[in-house]
Amino acid sequence: MRRFASNTLDAPENVRVQEPHALSLDTGMLGFFHRMCDRHRARQFHRLGFADVELERLVEQFFEQRRWRHGRRWWNGRHRGQRVQFVERGEQQFEQRIVGLRGNGRRWRNGRRWGNGRRWGNGGAGGMGGGPTGTLVALAGPSAGGAYFEPATGWVAAPLNFSFHSADITPQMVGGALAVMRRSSAVPAENNELFWTTWSKASGFTTPQQVGTFGFAKDGPAAAMAGVSVIMSFLGTDNKHYYAQNSDGNSFGAFGPIPAGMVQIQAFGPSATVLAAGGNAGAYAVYAGDDARLYYSYKSSPGGAWEPSTQAPTSTVVNTIRPLALVDAAMDLRIVYVRQSDNRICTIKWITPQNSWTTEETIASAATSKQPAAAEVVPGGDILIAYHGMLDEGIYFVRGNDGAFGSITTVEVPAGTSSAPVVVRGLSGADAEIVYAAGNKLRHARVNGKAVMVGDVPGLTGVTTVTATIAP
Repeated sequence: MRRFASNTLDAPENVRVQEPHALSLDTGMLGFFHRMCDRHRARQFHRLGFADVELERLVEQFFEQRRWRHGRRWWNGRHRGQRVQFVERGEQQFEQRIVGLRGNGRRWRNGRRWGNGRRWGNGGAGGMGGGPTGTLVALAGPSAGGAYFEPATGWVAAPLNFSFHSADITPQMVGGALAVMRRSSAVPAENNELFWTTWSKASGFTTPQQVGTFGFAKDGPAAAMAGVSVIMSFLGTDNKHYYAQNSDGNSFGAFGPIPAGMVQIQAFGPSATVLAAGGNAGAYAVYAGDDARLYYSYKSSPGGAWEPSTQAPTSTVVNTIRPLALVDAAMDLRIVYVRQSDNRICTIKWITPQNSWTTEETIASAATSKQPAAAEVVPGGDILIAYHGMLDEGIYFVRGNDGAFGSITTVEVPAGTSSAPVVVRGLSGADAEIVYAAGNKLRHARVNGKAVMVGDVPGLTGVTTVTATIAP
């Protein structure tokens, strides 16, 4: 599997050479930048806490200001050395701006926000102890609706007149968030049909609409950002894995198969795939097979095809419990799953560009019978894994990193039933945000170190399931 294209210095075909005022930056341009810069440098940018969408904005700013010098396009330099030196100078400028932004909290030297002024959920906040900017958006099922949270204002209701069995929500590069839902209805012809909606701070949730023609699911769905597109996946009623892609923000394309080990065979299993935004506009799909083994497939870009599925070297897993997948700041794929033999939570990581796996690691003595959740709470640093207790209704978490996960911390043990939690990187004032259903209410925990502050999300009742994300 390759995350980076070859080190050619030719400009990509889909990068149009045009005047700066009409500059059009796409994933091809970002890929071109990655090819011009070495992999180590690209990984450094990502470790600083910037999502690829943010790096793309920085690239755009650099090209707008620097790509035209003495009236000539920079890739038309007279020889290779000139071009490489020019890009090296550009990298230094990027590093200076990024370090300045994180160190003193300024968005740019002139005080303006970079890019188009939007604040991205998984970017840095500047200084020590701060979280990324953005908005925590939660969707509570089966029919409680939604809400969003910002530290300065607290929770605000975001109504949604729709009932669902399960849902997933992801940020969009254009701003806001997109959610996919599996409908809950007493009408058999409507039950389990797939719908989607978008959220913005100005307009709330839009009226849900069907993902496609005759799209029904047995499990899932999942959603993840892939560059300017959003990909959704689900387990069909035939126990096979499908996906669809929304490339323009207006509609999803046709349903297509996720391949098994051979591209002509469709992947299948007892539970749905999970998706992880794979950096540089790609996405991973991870799932458990009928043989209780974990598999993953990679889609390198919105226009790319899914690669044949590959088995991950884990113990046998509880294949009715979906795993959790994320791509960390080092652009490595981490999978968190439940081991079959003892229900212990374990993790394994695919390291790039070495393309090698770490050995399986158990997470303290954590065990569960529901899907675990995880987020990288410090870029290049701690992973926080949250989970529902095995023997009680408690919500717990473990924090740490490879070979150094700490002890179990209790969020709370509610008197009533609780759901599997969702965890995202924290906004200002917290390392992580955990949301979950407990006692038919939506609960929100803010985590700092091992300290936890828990409260109800007002106005939402009858909650049994939840999904959440950080929207820009």
